[in-house]
Amino acid sequence: MRRALTALLTMALLLSVPFAAPANAESNDGCTKGNVQGFAHGGIAIAKQQGTNGTAAAWENCQFRFYDENGPTTPHVFTDEEYFLGGVFNWVPDYVIDQFDLTRNEAAASLELAVDSLFWREVGDSDWTELSITKSTVRGVYAPLFGEVFDVMDHRYHIFAPGSVAPGMYQWKWVSTSPFFPTETVIGEVHIVNG
Repeated sequence: MRRALTALLTMALLLSVPFAAPANAESNDGCTKGNVQGFAHGGIAIAKQQGTNGTAAAWENCQFRFYDENGPTTPHVFTDEEYFLGGVFNWVPDYVIDQFDLTRNEAAASLELAVDSLFWREVGDSDWTELSITKSTVRGVYAPLFGEVFDVMDHRYHIFAPGSVAPGMYQWKWVSTSPFFPTETVIGEVHIVNG
C-alpha cells in the first residue's frame, strides 16, 4: 500500500495535478524516533515547514493532534513499527499579555495552570488508561502560519514507541482544564496496523 501511495504521489507531482494523500496513510518511513522528537521539541516552528523529508514530513504523517476528533470513518493510522505522537500546543497570545499587562513570567505561570490529560483504550473497552504527558519548556515562537508571535507557549504530548501498542483499534480522550476556559474533552480514534 505504501508503494502504491508513493507511486501515485510521484505521478501526481510529475503531472502537476493537485493531489493530497489520505490524511493518515499507512506506514511512513519518516516516523523515526529522531523525527518525532524533533517536532515534539520544535513545535510550531516545524508545523510551518513544508517538505516531504525528515521532521517536516513527520509532522504531517506521524501524529494526531488532541483537537482532531478523528472517528472510525477517518482514524489516524500508524504501524506497530513506527514512532508517533499525540499532542497539543498551549499558549498565551501577545494581545492577552498586553490586555492584562502581564510580564512574560506571569504569562508563563498562567500557562502552568492549564492541565492536560490523555486517556487511551481499545475500541469496545469501557475503562480508560491515563497516559503520561510530557510538557516542553515555555518559549517564544514566531508563527506566521497563524499570523502572530507566541511569546509564551508550550507543547504537551505523548510519544508512542514502536511496539508500545499492539495492532488494533483504539480510542483516545484528551481532557483540558484551565481556570480561564471551560473544560474541553475531545475523543478520537487511532488504528494500529502490522508494520
